[in-house]
Amino acid sequence: MYKDIPLLRTDEIINKAFSRSSKIVLKSKGSKAGLFKAREIEMVSRSAEIIIASLQKIVDRFPKYRELDDFTSEMIKIVIDTEELDTELHEIRHAISSIIKVKTRAIKKMEKTKERERVVEIRKDAYGKFGSLLKNLDKISGSLNNKREKIKEIPPISSNDYTVVIAGYPNVGKSTILSKLTISNPKIAPYPFTTTGINIGNFILKYQIVHVIDTPGILDRPLSKRNEIEMKAISAIGCLANIVIFVVDASESKNYTVEEQLSLYVSIKEIFGLPTILVQNKIDMSDRLEVADVAVSAVGGEGMDVLKSTMDDIILKDPEFIKAKGLVFDDGLEKIDL
Repeated sequence: MYKDIPLLRTDEIINKAFSRSSKIVLKSKGSKAGLFKAREIEMVSRSAEIIIASLQKIVDRFPKYRELDDFTSEMIKIVIDTEELDTELHEIRHAISSIIKVKTRAIKKMEKTKERERVVEIRKDAYGKFGSLLKNLDKISGSLNNKREKIKEIPPISSNDYTVVIAGYPNVGKSTILSKLTISNPKIAPYPFTTTGINIGNFILKYQIVHVIDTPGILDRPLSKRNEIEMKAISAIGCLANIVIFVVDASESKNYTVEEQLSLYVSIKEIFGLPTILVQNKIDMSDRLEVADVAVSAVGGEGMDVLKSTMDDIILKDPEFIKAKGLVFDDGLEKIDL
């Protein structure tokens, strides 16, 4: 989602700026002395522009987390120290401002100077100050680059999109249900605090894209066993979800008791406060639970049409869906926000 944030590598920026500016060739007419000075001035100007552009790209491409949707904003606040990020980006902006001042002052001095040696001296002094200002950013580069890597783990989904979240204990068939409900092979996206990532699929309903996500490692064990950071990650999922499908396995091959599974179901329903469909999977291997809203065999396909119909009915009655946040045309690959 934010894979195009550049790394802050001061040595690379310095080398690129000075190397490119050293290759400047001026073809203007004039005296040798005039052309020499013009080239020296252009070297200072060009190197400053390259450094400024490199630093500004970093500032611009870090997400403006206060302006983002609730889910993405919450996720950024969970994975990094946003106050520290603000401070580090301020340091880069300050460096940019200082480089502009150094460039401006150096060029003014060079324009007033007639001595060739003095022009070179001023240019070298400006280069030295550029380098020092960049090297001062080394103290934040490690921390900033680490934040970049953590932000890249945030999945490319938004609370502005309509989303169905599938929850339940491990090995109850969530991924199979996801694949049966969606029109394409689910993609795995990274997600903080889980090594497996989350599975994302989608389908089209009334010309809108609906995302369906399975969150292994997030919504698959008692909330009482979570630490504060994990609970924040779960709350972020709450910002994303519009509907929850909770999957229960009552078959003899189950790894968790029905009571344990239903306890987690009640907890998730309470914390999210969202429409929740309780789905009993592997009905071909177990008796029907009275509390289940829908019983399916995801592998065999039994009951999946009922689940899809139940889900679609809830979605179509949801005011958030009726707002028509997006339309899909042709093959569903293009989404146009309104």
